[in-house]
Amino acid sequence: MSPRTAFLTTAPERLSVAEIAQTHLQLFQQMRSQGYSQADLTRVAHAYQVATKLFANRFRPCGRPFVAHLVGASGILVWLKAPIHMVVAELLHAAYQEGDFPNSLEGMTPGKRKELSAAIGVEAEALVAAYTVSPARSTPPATIPESRADQTVAPLVRSTA
Repeated sequence: MSPRTAFLTTAPERLSVAEIAQTHLQLFQQMRSQGYSQADLTRVAHAYQVATKLFANRFRPCGRPFVAHLVGASGILVWLKAPIHMVVAELLHAAYQEGDFPNSLEGMTPGKRKELSAAIGVEAEALVAAYTVSPARSTPPATIPESRADQTVAPLVRSTA
C-alpha cells in the first residue's frame, strides 16, 4: 500500500453518518477528537474561509449550501484520519468548476492555480487540480441525491476493511 493511502488501513469498519461533520464547527470538533494538531485546525479554518468566499452563492440541487457538502466530504476524510493536505483539498475540491473566481467562466487557469496554491499550499492545490481534470468525474458530486449518501460512502469503507 502506498504512503498516500496508508491511512485507509485504520478506518473503522462501519461509517455512521452521524459521525461525519456537517458544519465547520463540527468539523473542527471532529478533527480534535481524531488527534489533529492546532496547526492543522488553523489550516482547515483558513481553507474554510476560502471556501465560503468561493462558494457563497452555490447550492446543491436539494437546496443545501454547497459549502455544507464540502465540509461533509472533508469530514469523511477526517473520520478516516487522512493527511491534512487531503482534508484541505477536499474543502476546495470543486473550486475550479464551481468556485466564484473573478473569471469563473475560464475554468482552471494558471492564475487561479497560483491564487489557490498561495491560499492552501501547493500539495493541496495539486489534489484540487487533479480532481478537476480526473476522467473519473463523469458524474459530478452535485448530482448524487442526498438519500444515496450511505450507498456512496459504504463501498469506500468496505473496500478498506
